[in-house]
Amino acid sequence: MSIKHIVAVLAICASIAPAAQATVVSLKASGTISYGYDYAGIFGAANADLTGKAFSQTLSIDMDANYRYTRTDMDNVSGNFIELSTTVDGNTYTADLSNWGEVGVYKTLSTYGNSYWYSYSDQFYANGGGYVNGGAQYISAYQNIYSYDNAFAGGTAVTDTVSRAVQSNDFGYASFELYDTAYNWSTQTYFDANSGLVFELNAAEQLAAKSADVPEPASLALFAIGLVGAAAARRRKRA
Repeated sequence: MSIKHIVAVLAICASIAPAAQATVVSLKASGTISYGYDYAGIFGAANADLTGKAFSQTLSIDMDANYRYTRTDMDNVSGNFIELSTTVDGNTYTADLSNWGEVGVYKTLSTYGNSYWYSYSDQFYANGGGYVNGGAQYISAYQNIYSYDNAFAGGTAVTDTVSRAVQSNDFGYASFELYDTAYNWSTQTYFDANSGLVFELNAAEQLAAKSADVPEPASLALFAIGLVGAAAARRRKRA
């Protein structure tokens, strides 16, 4: 089959195929850093004190490329492919974490309520870890909001869109750490945040960005058509 025939088939398939979309879930935490230092300078100047600076951090995981576990009171997506985006004082650091990660929802308190014998909780959580820069550094990130007293709004699905600021009798925490695997602490960056936090399950801007990342079949066909056009131009030059 000639290249032209292959491209024709691709174009026909693209015209009838639905648009490809990643099924991504995420948890975003934002607020003010309680304590931290940026020795590596990934958020601006090296050796900077991060205490009191504004931050936001999102952990995102593709449901199609990982494992989902669901039951009545919980929903969790976990696996080896999770994306991290952390912004401090307007400077953003992104990384693909390939060792471990998860985004999940517990609605045990909402589902069962508390009793004399059991103390249940509702929570949104996400964490991830992985080597970066050819294994020279390791990143870990974690964020969680939970309560033993307050039932969280929204359903039990990890795909729900929910925003919750930490309230009385809620507990919220977020952290980031990058360190040198050779234990060169001068290149370490870390922070913790534990008060005044807002958590967003599937923040709208994150979902929009991830949907745009996935190429649609039509784009692939147009790319192939472009290759044929380039080849034809080369043939005309030789002629």
